[in-house]
This record gives sequence, structure tokens and C-alpha cells, in this order.
Amino acid sequence: MTAHGLGVEGRPAMTRRVDERFGEPDAPGTVWPDAERILTEAQMYWLTTVRRDGRPHVTPLVGLWDRGAFVFCTGRDEQKAVNLRANGAVAVTTGVNRWAPGTDVVVEGVVQRVLDRETLLRLSDGYFLKYGDAWLFEVDSDGFGGAVAGADGGPDGSAEVGPDGSPDEGAGDGDRGIADHADVFRVRPTKVLAFSRFPHSQTAFRPG
Repeated sequence: MTAHGLGVEGRPAMTRRVDERFGEPDAPGTVWPDAERILTEAQMYWLTTVRRDGRPHVTPLVGLWDRGAFVFCTGRDEQKAVNLRANGAVAVTTGVNRWAPGTDVVVEGVVQRVLDRETLLRLSDGYFLKYGDAWLFEVDSDGFGGAVAGADGGPDGSAEVGPDGSPDEGAGDGDRGIADHADVFRVRPTKVLAFSRFPHSQTAFRPG
């Protein structure tokens, strides 16, 4: 079942298809306003990137749903930033950490750096309004500066270790803070999947 959405405030219209192969008969699926509400109200997201050798990297992080796209930031030495320099394709996941009921949403897309100062100022305000002083950023020449929290390093600040025992290129996965600078990225979706439970349904949204 396929339907077409409407573009709002310059956002692309989203087509909608409930995949009846992966749901209960006659399940209504998720509508786009509900998927956007989940993406907007979520406090935590999980970002999946790909290392140069093809191994996946998943890290929890805070972020914003802004004008039809997901926004996040990262220090340049973090593992996800190293991965993005080689491969900009990502998946962003959020939802509920329970079996049922609930809806989980996955955004697939390719990252774009945010460099426009006016946009960076607006996004910095967005982080503050959503997360408070814990995520207070200044804006520098090409991203965020002066963050008081954020990086995805190991609990002891150590780098990740690969299968052969050698360190990965980027930092690990703990909460060590972004000391000096964070690049800001936008993920415009190429596909969004919504998985709902009770009733079970899988809904796909695509720009167009």
C-alpha cells in the first residue's frame, strides 16, 4: 500500500508504503507525522557508520530532528568521524527500549557537513533548548566549539581495538567530552523505516 505525503517548509514530500509481508493483516502502519514526532522527541539515538575495513561501528549519541533531517555532531578524532571521512553512508535508529507496545524508527542517508553560520547558530540553540546546559555549544568558523560534553570514547578514554589487537584509528566509546571542536553533520533521509508493535507493521518512507 503506497501513499504520498506533502512537503512542508521546504522539506521533501515523503511517499509511504506499508509492507504487508512483515506485518499483521490490515495493520494500519505508521504515518509520517508520527514518525517525525518520534524522531523529534527522542532523547537518544544510535548512529551506525562503517569502518574502512567494512566492520560496523554503532554509538549512542544525542541529536536533533531539524527540518526533515537528522543532525548530530562529533569530534574529529572520534571513531565515527574517522569512518565518515571514508564513507558517508549512515543509519540512525531511535525508538523504545521495550518489547511492546512501541515504534522504532530507522533513518538511512548520507551525511553532509553543516558549515553555514546562521544554520549552526540555530542548531546550537536547538541543542540547548532540547538538552540544557549539558550540551551548550559555541559556534566557531566551521562547526561547534567549546562543548562541555559529548564524545564517544571508551570508559577509560582508550581507543578501540580491532580484531587483530591493534588500535582503531579513532577514539573509542565513552563520555570524555569534545574538548575543542565538533563538526556538525546533517543526514537527509533516503529511506525511513518505522517498525510498530501491537499491531505489528513495517512502514517505509522515501522522498518523492
